[in-house]
Amino acid sequence: MYSERRKEIQELADTHSHVTLKELEEKYPGVSSMTLRRDLEHLERLGAVIRVKGGAVSVRQIAAQSGEDGVEPAYWTRAVQNGDAKIKIGRLACRYLDEGRSVYIDAGTTAMSMAQQLPPMRLSVFTSGPNIALELINRAGMAVSLVGGNLNRDNLALSGSGAQEFMADINIDLAFMAASGFSISGGFSCGNRSECDLKKLVISKARKVIILMDSTKVDKTLPFTFADVSDADVLICNKPLDSALLYHVTDNGVEFICE
Repeated sequence: MYSERRKEIQELADTHSHVTLKELEEKYPGVSSMTLRRDLEHLERLGAVIRVKGGAVSVRQIAAQSGEDGVEPAYWTRAVQNGDAKIKIGRLACRYLDEGRSVYIDAGTTAMSMAQQLPPMRLSVFTSGPNIALELINRAGMAVSLVGGNLNRDNLALSGSGAQEFMADINIDLAFMAASGFSISGGFSCGNRSECDLKKLVISKARKVIILMDSTKVDKTLPFTFADVSDADVLICNKPLDSALLYHVTDNGVEFICE
């Protein structure tokens, strides 16, 4: 399947710092050069590689050489994990959209999957993900605004005082928020304080909050809680929750979506 092939291509690039189109053609003789180029384009949109003439270089290796590290796995690592689950979550999230809404789309790999599946429609979209803004900017009818602030290279997320000032006067109808961890004791959590503060602000302003979370985040607690279960209106996941967590979610009036 294409998601597995893209994961293999990413691993090849990370192992050798770069990968060439010729190498990929030899590794996948039954796949066309055009399809392999699209694989590299997809990985570049996710922030996992940077395309160069004849192939691509690994962003993860570039970051490793600069000594960067973080609480959460780097974006380019998460981008090629659980691809099918994120596609499913993104597809389910798109069902909540209709014309004329003011929408906030959080940064992150699951939110990026949603953006890639979002059909052309008349929307005002605000996002803290530069790659998400680039994905949506050419969609007919969409007015796309990127919040200001400091860019976290590991998460490809903007946050900080600039982002909060930008969002202070914005009305939000639907907020699609990504969670890096979810537990009964810790609520919805993430690994960066300034991103946590921005998420809290967005949630406080949104008419409806929809949490996007794949099953690997369940029963995990990261350092910073940005929302309690009761702050959410909908939780979309790719797999069912265990009975205790499901009761905790539904008992707080949250709609749980999993197909």
